[in-house]
Amino acid sequence: MPTENELKYVLSLDLGKQICNLDVPLSYPLVIQQGYLHHDVGGGVRVRSIINGPKILNIKWRVPDRVVEVETELTTRDFEDLLSQCKERLDKHRYIHSHWHNGEELIWEIDLFYKNQNGYPMLYFIMAEHEMPEGQEEPVVIPPLVAEHLVYAVPREETGEFSSRKLSDPHYASGRYAELTQKESGSC
Repeated sequence: MPTENELKYVLSLDLGKQICNLDVPLSYPLVIQQGYLHHDVGGGVRVRSIINGPKILNIKWRVPDRVVEVETELTTRDFEDLLSQCKERLDKHRYIHSHWHNGEELIWEIDLFYKNQNGYPMLYFIMAEHEMPEGQEEPVVIPPLVAEHLVYAVPREETGEFSSRKLSDPHYASGRYAELTQKESGSC
């Protein structure tokens, strides 16, 4: 089974206003809808749909010294039936940022989290993630796009506090963002 080894980085909401006009290699956004069926201290089960793409059932489970992640494709009907059972849901746009360093392509995912506000999408959180090979402790390099908009590099022991499941609650995510930006500016 694949081992998940990723680090997370909270980015400034200002990036959301600029992302379409940046002069960096970014994919078109993947529009993702996901929901959470089960969560336990050890892991969780989610369903995810990429608009015009696959529907996925994903299981992540913490075992000693690693997180095992297993995915399998779902039919549209199975996805919709399972999503209807999810109380925690989110909509996000994912951009893939390919950053080259010393001839090696490093892939970063940048997720913009949206909530529906009076029928319009409102951006409330931005998170970058970088998946690394098992055993690697930190990225080879943090690309300028991430570094320039970095609010908080999430320590491994806090990763659960910044899971997409927790960030699916706009109130929670906005509160965490406010805490981090107040710390950054030195405000009380």
